[in-house]
Amino acid sequence: MALIKYSGNRFGTELDQLINQFLGDNVASETQTINSIRPRVDIFETEKTYQLFLEIPGVKKEDIDLKIDQNVLTIKAERKKAQLQDPHKSHRVESHFGIYERSFTLSDDLLADSIHAKYEDGILKLEITKKVEKPFKKTITVS
Repeated sequence: MALIKYSGNRFGTELDQLINQFLGDNVASETQTINSIRPRVDIFETEKTYQLFLEIPGVKKEDIDLKIDQNVLTIKAERKKAQLQDPHKSHRVESHFGIYERSFTLSDDLLADSIHAKYEDGILKLEITKKVEKPFKKTITVS
């Protein structure tokens, strides 16, 4: 029962390859738009859920968009550049601005309609409930 298969990016690392090897082919693929910022994600599994923690600092809650289309969960958020009212001269601007985007294909063992999202202190927490598989039991009488 897996959530995601990380298919790597154009600048894959050895750690990414190890993660892929550990997760195996049983998990789904991930995509991203070229001109977007790829937020870092931590993924944890509990007995009943998967929990994803995405780093999207400096984004307002209303600028976060979550969608599911054909079993692909897409997280998109925009960090807008601050506009100062007074004329100013910039000496250095190192802040990242733009669109954060990350997509994950949900595996069949998840309830796509049971995703809960909470945004606090620059971290978007998603909790996805697993389907409960009831063990098949049957008493067979011998005739």
